Amino acid sequence: MGLAITLFILAGLNPTLNTVSMSALAILVAFLSASQDIAVDAYRTDLLTKDERGLGTACYIFTYRVAALISGGAALIYADYFGWKITYEIMAGLMLLAILPTLMIPRTIELPRLSS
Repeated sequence: MGLAITLFILAGLNPTLNTVSMSALAILVAFLSASQDIAVDAYRTDLLTKDERGLGTACYIFTYRVAALISGGAALIYADYFGWKITYEIMAGLMLLAILPTLMIPRTIELPRLSS
């Protein structure tokens, strides 16, 4: 949620007039992104068994690369046509959409009970 809010704020700033604010928010985006990455890794480690971790990591890397293409290449192309404000707003919207699966995933796994 913090990333989405920060991106929405960045969308409304003018880089020539708000250089210091944009720099501070860019640092905040980097911190929140790193925190999100750590949380996802921890969750994946807790949720998946040792046998599932290889496939889980492969799925994570795939989605990471798709996100990098969207936030890097596609965003630059889109910004060329529609401007940075709309592009940042779309990126913020995508971050909001990413919250939905997070709300639907299980918080913990239930381990099978050993019968006595």
